[in-house]
Amino acid sequence: MPAVAQPQAAPAPATAAPIDPDRLEAARELVDIVIPADRREAMVLGMLEPTMQNMEQALLASPQFAGIIESNPQARQIVLDFLTIERQQSRELLLANLPGLVEATVRAYARRFSEREMEDIAEFFETRSGQAYLGGASTVMADPDIAIWQRQMMTESMTRAQTDIAELMRQLAALEGTGTAPQQPRGSVNSYLDAMRGGSETECVSGDADCVQMDDGTPE
Repeated sequence: MPAVAQPQAAPAPATAAPIDPDRLEAARELVDIVIPADRREAMVLGMLEPTMQNMEQALLASPQFAGIIESNPQARQIVLDFLTIERQQSRELLLANLPGLVEATVRAYARRFSEREMEDIAEFFETRSGQAYLGGASTVMADPDIAIWQRQMMTESMTRAQTDIAELMRQLAALEGTGTAPQQPRGSVNSYLDAMRGGSETECVSGDADCVQMDDGTPE
């Protein structure tokens, strides 16, 4: 009996080279300036919140969601409640993992900059201009132009994803040689909500004509 080919395990990531302790210390001092301990939570939330808001508004303004509202006005409140919970959970997750982010940043700086370079960078951030940069950099994501760009990108992404996934399903069906029509993918609105949850869901919002069950392709 011929041997059955076994799937190969993915190669383990290469072990990072040890970092010089002096560079680590210099990097830690720089991170304490760039992301001050007493302002870290406010700084990271200042970048997260605008991004979440722009993604939510892109979803609510999408043509697919407008169709849901027309068929069932109660769907809007359901989705708003969902987004509120997701935003809060994202905040809690980010804050809970903030120490790990800081430590990873320390090590990343130490790998990329020499002690002298980090000293020079630290000196700049201690200047008036450097302080102005640090104070404003974390608020850039809330700028109106950035918000407009993000919403446009999100809307285009949801629209394109619907077409791209349909084409992918067609190719997979052809590869299987079934000759049957490919199963329609979940709507882009549902795919977006799935992405925020971190996985797929088979449940649909009542009245969502764009929501398709993955098991038999029959809309609810």
